[in-house]
Amino acid sequence: MRAKTDISHARVGRNGVQTNLRLPEEVRNRLMIEAEKNRRSFSAEVIQRLIESLGMEQSSMAEADDLVHFKLRLSKELHAVIAEMAARDNRSMSAQIVHIVELFVRTESAESQLRGGEL
Repeated sequence: MRAKTDISHARVGRNGVQTNLRLPEEVRNRLMIEAEKNRRSFSAEVIQRLIESLGMEQSSMAEADDLVHFKLRLSKELHAVIAEMAARDNRSMSAQIVHIVELFVRTESAESQLRGGEL
């Protein structure tokens, strides 16, 4: 199972703290199902849910139903830069990419308006 990109392995990976956790079997089973649905590993699913429940996810994304999903292929160098930015800003990789794109679109829109054009 491939981990979804909203959990950065550069942020957690081998540098993360390993924790043993006892869960009721029904909770574990439900998390496994949700991880499969979200194309995440079990650990990535648990981490993402903890981050969200603690209010650590800083994303201006709207409701999940309003989002369009797509795959993005990055060079290793670009991935490393974005992972570093995401860790610094306490964002997931997906949230960091959305943040970068939103800033870019706002900048382009403002510049276009200054030129008298439309985006």
